[in-house]
Amino acid sequence: MRRLVAWSVLAAALSACQSGPVLFVDLRTDYVPGREVDAAELVLTGAGSTTRARLVRVPLEAGDDLARGVRLAELGDLSPGAYDLEVGLYDAASARVAERALRVELGESAQVITVVLRRAPATRCASDAECASVIGCVEGTCVEGGCFSLPRDARCAPGAYCDAERGCLAAPADGGARDDAGARDDAGTFAIEDAGLDAGLGGGRLAIVATIYSEETSDGGLVCATAADGAALAAGYWDLGGYSTCVDGLPRCVGGSRKVLLASNRMPDGSVKYHTACVLLDQPRGADLVATLYGETRAGAEVCLTAADAPAAAAGYWDLGGYGECGSGRPACARGARRIILGITTQPDGSVKYHHACALVDRAATTRFVATAYNEVSPSGTPSCFTRASGPNPFGLWDLGTYAFCDGAGAPQCRDGARRVITAMALLSGGVIRHHVACVLDGQDRGSDFVATIYASESVGGPSCATSADPAAAAAGYWDLGSYARCELSRPVCAGGAERLVTAATALADGSVKRHEVCVLP
Repeated sequence: MRRLVAWSVLAAALSACQSGPVLFVDLRTDYVPGREVDAAELVLTGAGSTTRARLVRVPLEAGDDLARGVRLAELGDLSPGAYDLEVGLYDAASARVAERALRVELGESAQVITVVLRRAPATRCASDAECASVIGCVEGTCVEGGCFSLPRDARCAPGAYCDAERGCLAAPADGGARDDAGARDDAGTFAIEDAGLDAGLGGGRLAIVATIYSEETSDGGLVCATAADGAALAAGYWDLGGYSTCVDGLPRCVGGSRKVLLASNRMPDGSVKYHTACVLLDQPRGADLVATLYGETRAGAEVCLTAADAPAAAAGYWDLGGYGECGSGRPACARGARRIILGITTQPDGSVKYHHACALVDRAATTRFVATAYNEVSPSGTPSCFTRASGPNPFGLWDLGTYAFCDGAGAPQCRDGARRVITAMALLSGGVIRHHVACVLDGQDRGSDFVATIYASESVGGPSCATSADPAAAAAGYWDLGSYARCELSRPVCAGGAERLVTAATALADGSVKRHEVCVLP
């Protein structure tokens, strides 16, 4: 079994036989070798260069103790200076499961770098108790200030294995239990995490890595589709590397990514449609929103508008450079941008309205949320608009300056360089339509971190709220990176400097409204 080797021994041995400094790269991770990951790839380039200085691919085998650490590479005869190092983990289908990019400053002597890759890379901890898992067969361990979730097959019945997200599962017949779907240690090794290529730019970044479609049919059935399905792929759903899957008809995010429900809507036939994103947190490269688009389905006909259309531009739709387009009457994204559905609602006349965004998902610059607002429009057309300046409000509206305001028509707008994005819509009883709006600054060197998700509802019986502290909500995919979300008097609250952002809202037949929110560090 490969082990981490003491730095003092290595330095002494190497000083006598190498003509230049040597870089040793070790890996620690809680992914299971031979089941979840089959190989690690290391790419080393000179800082700011596009030419690869080294490319190493290492097989990972069942029995390798990745939690304690393994040696990936010994890179010799390098010149002192700055290097960009990227390490990725791949499954048997060569899909990337996780990755980490960081900057290495190499001196005259040998150096050991330990790259830590976690299922939940931003889950901080000071003790093992803070990493306890709701999955019985998973052992939570605090490693280098962050949680490892270690599946322990021995905790399952004979013939079963432990899946870190679903618990004990029956092993397949072929025995291959495969799911398709800055501290110094005692050896003196440096363990570097969250010190990526853009370290010092002011915070982690949110990288959207997949989108998923799901539905609750009118008869209680479940439908789920990812980019692995040809029809969903053709409709614009996407995945950057095996991050999305469907389990028992429900959307799941894997490969270290976390689920965020972005849009939901009750259809005229009583079914409810959901649009979900899988996100990786604290990434060196993130997602930029670069355009918004409007779509509508009316009596089977498709309507599409971009910022190139005067009515859409007047309504606040925008495009930073030809990223949004209409293909066959439907919203689409061009120039490498990816489509994300942010809002959907059925109108009183039965038509369905969509609000889309186009995002570039692998950029050093990111989109930053700077304010929230909402308005309601009655069937008579009478609007009511609320921003943080309007005073107390039920949705915890906030503003980092004076970015959000209500125009003369009672619609939320953004100024000072910020752009408007409709994040959620709901058709309320009496035909009232509610819009949740955010103001965003695009192309920033600091982005917004999602740190928790919350479920909330409004009903005749009163409000209700659930966070990941509730086992049922945690099992459904709600999460919290550090006590950012809580419920007070059955209403959602974000703490620790985080602010609330409503991402999805659905009005049900009984008049209740379900909401899905994130706590965001802006």
